[in-house]
Amino acid sequence: MSKITADKFNTIVKKRANERAQALIVTAKKNVTVALASLVGINTTANRLDAYNLKSILTKAKPLLAVLMTDNHEEGWPKEIWDREEDAVEKELLSVMDEMQKALMACDKPENPGDCKPV
Repeated sequence: MSKITADKFNTIVKKRANERAQALIVTAKKNVTVALASLVGINTTANRLDAYNLKSILTKAKPLLAVLMTDNHEEGWPKEIWDREEDAVEKELLSVMDEMQKALMACDKPENPGDCKPV
């Protein structure tokens, strides 16, 4: 085993610290980009980020970043966020209501003698 000098030790520390810092930055960029994507209505994951959708996400996210860079984070958010969420909630509720209506209608139907029965 070779002897490690102070200079070599410092080089090892700096190189390993750089690797870890790079990994932290990559992870942060992916997480922030995915979070911004969800706010602008782009469905993606960190694994699916590529140069095209990264540029698209960041372009659409500029107004959000502008709000985040102000002292007052409560004001100035795009109304589209609420519009998209209202649409999503409406679709979710309508699908549940549709299933509930089918279930209620099934309760009103007489039992079919040919239906299978559980044991």
